[in-house]
Amino acid sequence: MQKIIVVSVSPSHARNVTVWLRTDYLVLHLATVKQLEVEMAAGKPDLVLMDVSLPKKNGFEACREIRTNERFRRIPVILCLEPDRETDKFWAQRQGASGTLVKPLKMEDLLSIIKHNLPP
Repeated sequence: MQKIIVVSVSPSHARNVTVWLRTDYLVLHLATVKQLEVEMAAGKPDLVLMDVSLPKKNGFEACREIRTNERFRRIPVILCLEPDRETDKFWAQRQGASGTLVKPLKMEDLLSIIKHNLPP
């Protein structure tokens, strides 16, 4: 089963994503980039779904670090953006994000972007 790591400080956001994906994917919820770094060192996920707004280190910084690490650079990173922040979409692309979603997430958009970024 493919592993998706969800990095979000919002329990409701993580719960929705987990409910939507748990039949087809192993979903792990983390609240910080530091937890993501520890988890990735232990084993590579198949995809990372990450909020931009995170404590201490934001999603843009984490995405850039993933892209510059030879071991992890091919892992798709989807960034979840706040609404009405068009510059964030541009910035996400500049950091190497594989795609973006605007919160609140819609199940059909989430499933579509995951299927686009993960091989069957």
